[in-house]
Amino acid sequence: MNLRVSMQFGCLLCVLMTAARAEIQPELATVATLPAPGPHWVWVTDISYPNFVPGKAHLIDANRGAFLGMITMGYGLSPLGLPKHRREFYTVETHYDRTVRGNRHDIVGVYSPDTLDLVHEIEIPRKRLSAVPMLSFVGLTDDDRFLLIYNFTPAQTVSIVDLEKRRFVAELDTAGCGLVLPAGDRRFLMLCSNGKLSDVTFSEAGELVKKSTTDPVFDRQTEFLTEKAVRFGDRWLFVTNHGEIQPVDIGADAVTIGSRWPLFSAEELAEGWRIGGQQHLAVHGKDGHLYAAVHQGGRDSHKDPGSHVYVYDIEQRARVASVALERAASSIQLTQDDSPLLMTTNAYPAIVDVYDARSGKFLREIGDAAISPMTLQTPVTQ
Repeated sequence: MNLRVSMQFGCLLCVLMTAARAEIQPELATVATLPAPGPHWVWVTDISYPNFVPGKAHLIDANRGAFLGMITMGYGLSPLGLPKHRREFYTVETHYDRTVRGNRHDIVGVYSPDTLDLVHEIEIPRKRLSAVPMLSFVGLTDDDRFLLIYNFTPAQTVSIVDLEKRRFVAELDTAGCGLVLPAGDRRFLMLCSNGKLSDVTFSEAGELVKKSTTDPVFDRQTEFLTEKAVRFGDRWLFVTNHGEIQPVDIGADAVTIGSRWPLFSAEELAEGWRIGGQQHLAVHGKDGHLYAAVHQGGRDSHKDPGSHVYVYDIEQRARVASVALERAASSIQLTQDDSPLLMTTNAYPAIVDVYDARSGKFLREIGDAAISPMTLQTPVTQ
């Protein structure tokens, strides 16, 4: 091709490209608005093992198997703060100037439930625990006024954030005790390494008002409580590695340690039935039922996923149903409406399974719910 032909070809190409660009209409972005939370919505936190940054949370309608939205939360992952009385929700996030290095910034993110937009940031001490998430890493006080954040550096403390005034107010020393279990408007419990519970009361300014410890709740030489307790009214329900429920009553000024009751018969224990999983207990408040993910395994298999979910009447302390799962589940959760759903998941495969919580009937699977789904949380709908 000579120079003249080449130049003519180039000019023709420019004309064609210009014409093509003129015909392409730019894509206009729109921001959708979510309705009020549905009774069968669920947040699925995603630790994304192949790519740990950023941690994410996916909002899903379990009734339809529909994806509704997603938020990102920086390095590591914590559960969400889902209030009962405020039209917003909260995250605890860690960010670095250079993604994985540089200056560290820990914040509480305040998000809109309508658009999932970040609307405010609250700086907090750069100490919050980053690990495989558990619900008790953070907690909301019963009146939704304060967010409690467990720190581990490895010194153990709790950061208190005033959500009404949008500011960090205090850090309480909680040496030897971990996690946060809300127990009132200005009170929380912690599980301690000596087998006791710490009972902490604080003021609106975040100052320590009272701190006491219970008698030992478990014998450290022969057993342990799993740290994945669930709340039922004025009670926290723990479970031991031997499959015994340990109730803890928080209704009075002082904690009352209730009597234990078993999940399994002697025959089932002999057959190796055990509690197991990442989030292995769930409660339906209206029914008064406790759901437990269980499996057959060896002595140290308490983190293995469940093959079944056993259902118990809490007041009667008796099993009332058993659900054989379609696939093993490390985490379970319930919706709290009058037609409750049981939702289960495991880090692999990335599927959320949905069951009728009362009949145990398998309803649907929701594929690609996350890359590595972990905790399941249901937003408050009233």
